[in-house]
Amino acid sequence: FSQEAFIHLYEDIVRAGIEFAKAHPAYYIFGLQLYRSHTQVMLRLRKELEDAGLQFMEHYLSQDLTQGHLKPGTDVKLLSRVLYRFNAHELLERFYEGESTEDLLALTKDMLTLLKNGIEGSR
Repeated sequence: FSQEAFIHLYEDIVRAGIEFAKAHPAYYIFGLQLYRSHTQVMLRLRKELEDAGLQFMEHYLSQDLTQGHLKPGTDVKLLSRVLYRFNAHELLERFYEGESTEDLLALTKDMLTLLKNGIEGSR
């Protein structure tokens, strides 16, 4: 990764994942089976992939925190889980339902805006 903050690259990572899935139908089919299966083997594999994904995100988000790209005190483990599960559940489900790349990226932007700006009003 470059010096750019991971949180700023997240949308590009999502875009690359969508493009990869569309370009590699065999992986797409495997991913769909992995996503929908509840066998012990597939659940264990999904857990291994999730653990690796969370570790990856935690590493780069910790760097973001150290470099001042995130507010001091940001719970990097929680943020990693939120981003990972948004990608692995919300986006993936919509992808498999055939939602367009543009709509998936718009949803990603909305999620990032929500995280960056928070939800509490000034009142």
